[in-house]
Amino acid sequence: MHFSLPLLACSALVQSPIPPPQVRPSAGGEQHQGPLVPDEPPALVVLVICDQLIPDQLDRLAPWLDGGLARFWNQGRSYRKANLSYSLTETGPGHASASTGCLPSRHGIVGNSFYDRNQGKAIYCMTDASVRALTSTGPAESGSGSSPHYITAHTLAETLLTADSASRVFSVSMKDRSAICMAGPAPAWAVWWDKTKGGFMSSTHYGGALPPFVLEWNTSWRERASDWEWTPSFKDDPTPLGTAVDDRPGESPYGAHGIRFPYRLPKLDPEVLAAADLEAAAAHLKSLASEVYGYPLGDQFTLQVAASALDALELGQDKHPDLLAVSLSSCDAIGHSFGPYSWEVTDSLLRTDDALGEFLDLLDERVGRGRWVGVLTADHGVLELPESLQARGVGAKRIDRVETGVYTGAITRALEAAHGVKFKLKFNGRGFSMDPLEVTASGLDAAMLRRTMADACLDAHWVAAAYTLEELMGEEEPSSESEVPWLELYRASSYTGRCLDVVLRPDPWVLMSSGRGTSHGSPYEYDRHIPLAFLGPAFPAGFSSAPADSKDILPTLLPLLGLAPLGPIDGRDLLAAPVLPVPLDR
Repeated sequence: MHFSLPLLACSALVQSPIPPPQVRPSAGGEQHQGPLVPDEPPALVVLVICDQLIPDQLDRLAPWLDGGLARFWNQGRSYRKANLSYSLTETGPGHASASTGCLPSRHGIVGNSFYDRNQGKAIYCMTDASVRALTSTGPAESGSGSSPHYITAHTLAETLLTADSASRVFSVSMKDRSAICMAGPAPAWAVWWDKTKGGFMSSTHYGGALPPFVLEWNTSWRERASDWEWTPSFKDDPTPLGTAVDDRPGESPYGAHGIRFPYRLPKLDPEVLAAADLEAAAAHLKSLASEVYGYPLGDQFTLQVAASALDALELGQDKHPDLLAVSLSSCDAIGHSFGPYSWEVTDSLLRTDDALGEFLDLLDERVGRGRWVGVLTADHGVLELPESLQARGVGAKRIDRVETGVYTGAITRALEAAHGVKFKLKFNGRGFSMDPLEVTASGLDAAMLRRTMADACLDAHWVAAAYTLEELMGEEEPSSESEVPWLELYRASSYTGRCLDVVLRPDPWVLMSSGRGTSHGSPYEYDRHIPLAFLGPAFPAGFSSAPADSKDILPTLLPLLGLAPLGPIDGRDLLAAPVLPVPLDR
């Protein structure tokens, strides 16, 4: 074990007996020792999504992992060839696909933000002017809140509660889009971190006051976070496990802390918090609350609240199956700054492994080993730091704002040269949108304009392809056979009314970034390859090389619960799926 904060004061573990193993075929056709699907449905389903977790982390860090991540990966049923089936690999789409069994083209969350063609502007995927933020002090008096307003498919939580209104659902994350996408519009609770005041918050979509156990937890976070020092929890050199050397080119400094351990959270001053200057007090509190989000404490706090919900809501304690959805955000928050093979991400994952191990032990004690089923996956992968890839001879590159500005100007001039009209184009890093009022006023055919733009986009040295709205919506076929598999991925990330006019496919290892750090969002395997593992009596230990995807989670779990989907889905039941050939890597 490395280091973690205690989840709850736990008594000695009491493990329920596990049925004797029997031989059953796996989805990949192999034979494994393991129990058959139990006659009784699981009392509790636990969905764990580790943001930006790539499978290589679980393999390379295996000698040091001995907690929850290791239990899922080594004792569960893991699918080592799991890949997302869409192009825009971001947090919102990843969580929505895992909870709905659908592609973004069906569930509607095509990105963390998207271009709304009706409003002619970019929209955050969770924003909702009809609801208010909900904190420990109650609903906000004004401003927009967050809700599942834009989700257009049914979540596992909805399916469960539609079948049995006595079931209970709780979803928690540091990110609003993560917690909300896992809960959906179900009459349940989704809570997320308040970066302004600290503690966990929600919106009035889910209720008028936070649950008492969340309010209670929120009273104690300041003491645990104030002046917390982050030093490595490991003592041995991590580089033999594939961790890069510390302090690398391309890492993004953590504020004033630089890019080397130790890091320290701000220390709260009680006198400032109690002063008459309310603005100064609020700013002082925000300085801590906002930084907690980017420290390993984020996962610790998330699991603590999940453990509180387990007891307060008595999850898994009766014949009505419940759902506990947990999204762990620290790997992503830290990974964006330091890259996946950094000392910081390595340490964060070791701490999360320990805390998740304690949480799974708590499930065994409270619910009973064998009475709950768990799923571990990620919402997307990540690109290694471009500078590290360049040092290994990989043609990675950053495209900064200056270059994209010049690029936008070139596309604008190409349109003007071809059609005699100068349009105001907007570029958001993924592609271009035109002002619909300008297009209407020009009297020109919009599809023709988009084709001109797409052809001009190919002149950039870092652009592999450009797709028009008509191609994305299936109204036009791709220009060549080689583009068919790529266009399938992009169509899976396209939803009517939420598409740009032209979407770009950059070359591999291209990062739209003017600074440091790294990101994700591409259709390439480094962003689409995810871990996927199931834990429970229905899933014999072992691994499968069968094709799998996070959209397969819902259709795999529903039969265990005796339920059917509430609407069309895109995933398949991995326990009943026929043996299919593993597709070639694209």
